[in-house]
Amino acid sequence: MKIAKKTFTAIALSGALATAGGAAWTPATAWAVTSTMRSGPVYVDNKVWRTVPYVTANQTTFFGIWYLQQLLKVYGIGTTWDGKTLSVDALPHIDGLSTFTVNGKRQSACPTMTYNGATYVNVSSLASSTGAKLSYDGTWKSLNLTLPADVKRQTLTVDLKPGSSTSSTVHLATVYPASTQASMGTGYVKENGRLWKSVPILRRDGTTFFGVYYLQQFLNAHGIGNTWNGKALFIQQLPRIVSGASLQIGSASQPTTLVQWGSAWYASADALKALGITVQTQSATHDVAVTVPASAFVDVDGQLEGADGQPMVGKVAIEDASGAVHVVDTDSNGRFDAFLQAVGGYLIGVETPFDGWTGQSIALGGQSPVTATDVQKTSVIQGKLSFTGPSYPVSEVSLRNVITHAHYYAKVGSNGTFSVTVPEGAYEVYAVVTASDTLYLVQPFVTTGETTSLTVKVPALATAEKVESAHAIVTAADSSVTKEELQSVADLFERIYPLDVSRTGLKPSEKMNIVLYGNASSYENHFISEGYSADEAKQIAEESVAAEEGTNKISVLMPSYESVDGMNILAHEFTHSLIATVSNKIESWANEGVAWADGIAGELDQSPDELLLDGEQWYEWVDIVAHQQKGDLLKLGAANPLDGNYNVEDQDYFAVQQLINRFGMNKFMQYVKAIDSDPDAFQHTFSESFQQFSDEVTQKLKQLASQSDSSFTMRLKVLPGGPSQIYVINSQGQTVTISGLQEGKVYSIVCNSDGTVTVPSGLTEKPSSSLSVVYDGDWYIGTGNDGTLPRQEFEVAYEYGHPFLVQALLYSSAGDLEHAYPATAVPDGIQLIGLDAAANS
Repeated sequence: MKIAKKTFTAIALSGALATAGGAAWTPATAWAVTSTMRSGPVYVDNKVWRTVPYVTANQTTFFGIWYLQQLLKVYGIGTTWDGKTLSVDALPHIDGLSTFTVNGKRQSACPTMTYNGATYVNVSSLASSTGAKLSYDGTWKSLNLTLPADVKRQTLTVDLKPGSSTSSTVHLATVYPASTQASMGTGYVKENGRLWKSVPILRRDGTTFFGVYYLQQFLNAHGIGNTWNGKALFIQQLPRIVSGASLQIGSASQPTTLVQWGSAWYASADALKALGITVQTQSATHDVAVTVPASAFVDVDGQLEGADGQPMVGKVAIEDASGAVHVVDTDSNGRFDAFLQAVGGYLIGVETPFDGWTGQSIALGGQSPVTATDVQKTSVIQGKLSFTGPSYPVSEVSLRNVITHAHYYAKVGSNGTFSVTVPEGAYEVYAVVTASDTLYLVQPFVTTGETTSLTVKVPALATAEKVESAHAIVTAADSSVTKEELQSVADLFERIYPLDVSRTGLKPSEKMNIVLYGNASSYENHFISEGYSADEAKQIAEESVAAEEGTNKISVLMPSYESVDGMNILAHEFTHSLIATVSNKIESWANEGVAWADGIAGELDQSPDELLLDGEQWYEWVDIVAHQQKGDLLKLGAANPLDGNYNVEDQDYFAVQQLINRFGMNKFMQYVKAIDSDPDAFQHTFSESFQQFSDEVTQKLKQLASQSDSSFTMRLKVLPGGPSQIYVINSQGQTVTISGLQEGKVYSIVCNSDGTVTVPSGLTEKPSSSLSVVYDGDWYIGTGNDGTLPRQEFEVAYEYGHPFLVQALLYSSAGDLEHAYPATAVPDGIQLIGLDAAANS
């Protein structure tokens, strides 16, 4: 069940304006008049918008309502006309004059704006007065304000004023034949539901007009300068409303509506406040004092160097004080610059084209510049459990690397301590193993040198069948749900909550109710109680792991949940709930597609590793590529998600990801928000029909399905303490051992289509005894077949000319598979940094 809560703020202009095809003409009073029609230009910002018809009657010139609607539409200002009332979305008001003052010195003057009841600050003037950089990304509709370091303690007073009026050459008008077929009446203009004034209205040739003088007065009331010379209307500037946009300062981003007035950009004071800037408004004078606190931002700049001290081109991953991960490109000299909100955070990794990602742990305390290297170091974690309530047995702790997602496991002693050596970098205390279950914690930390002291906060287990966290209430539906599961889901939901809110720009109005079902029977019975038939409920239980049920409820089947990544599931279903707050007409392909995109983002948990992302995506998409090649893949949106022929939602995910790649997530959410009110929302948002897009998706899948396999190259990096010997199992199940590897080195190994491998000079390879595999037909690269350590390996699929990482596999000393999860490194010290396909034959 989906409930729409979309609201609109509009100005109603009763009887003032009309479209050519509007509703019945019913003015307050009507009488016949003789009129003359001619055409003339409309100028906006000294440029001709278009030539429009004007009607003159009773010594008054009238302007076509339909043309005004089209003009406002260009500037993102929506209107509707029903024959009596023109409803216009809110227009900004220019309020008066203020003055920018920086460190007591007066700067430029500019107007203060009010829009939808909120004060808007001219951030273009803010930038020019402080030497800040201002840039707008039209694809993402993101306005980025980068404040220089010396602005940290400045107090700014903002003042905005209209620019001077402009003149222009008037185009010659076209004179229409005189006509007596016109009628004049009286209508009303309302703004925000309040009467502005009554106005004369004229109807001629099926079009409704109203007085140009009154249009001028209405524009003047909003600070929009204009002139009329009897033949042409000059409008100084019109505000362009950019809804569904964001304001970005440093690493922080705030969803908001932006206003572009000429060359200047305006953002609301509320958006600036949300980004940590103090804003105080004096309503009488319209002065806006903007204070940037000294602790609000930190400028991080530095250089990326190799082991030899020479600059390197690559990327830098930075985890800010809030825990958000940002990736910054270096320039050609290895230099990088990042502007972060709040002092603190760490530089957690660097990536170079050949060496892949290398973990780092450089604290960012405001010092500058920072030097990062592609040299991987290790750190010994000395940990201790700290229980917030009564203690209980914990046998093992799992630490997960933020970038590679490698898991490092350590046994916990009777005194609650543990020790494990890991590559330097950013981690999460992912889980602890109790006597009865696994408890997921996802507590972040960063290594602090050769030895890292770590305290793991272990929560008390629930005493009731419910756990309440900051944003969720997690409840057990039956006795099969464990206390650890209740706490785990609460912890994982808090981890994905800010990720989903940031990606969608939506927030729930209340806490989420997450109900856990410990067995399929109780899960089925729940849906029967909701009105589904027994067969439908059974199918839901068999085909789904979880279900969103409205704007604030998620149901989860725990036995299935345990077999896949919990953050993926929660992010997926939470996205459905957020979408339900703005649309109840969204089609399944778009709803499921964006939920899958957010689910994968949740599972990646901010990892910047492109190899990890590619593997997650292709693992989902390869099945629909296969069905496209087979010829039984239906058009996008034409298949039943529960018909079982193939995973329809993988096709939905593929399609939505294409839109996100092309237009950005903000644009896609703009489409979602428009669906319920605009039947042509897809066309209006993406400038093509849905049918055209569906055909493009099919063509793209056909192209992928036509690719052929030949050979591929895998690039492996041996981490400090890593093995000197690895093995490769080819797609036919044959095993070879490769020896002579050295720690700190990167090796490119070619996996040939005939099952052989080609190793670089200095390494030796020889056949080895066969090893069991999880899935026949895939390649496996690992360590531990010599018996010195338990077996650890990567599973790599190679299909349709595309090699991709499936998962990392860890085995017990007895040879049994114990852990499987997507990761680009394993604890034994090898990291998969590249998979490159040869050119197709």
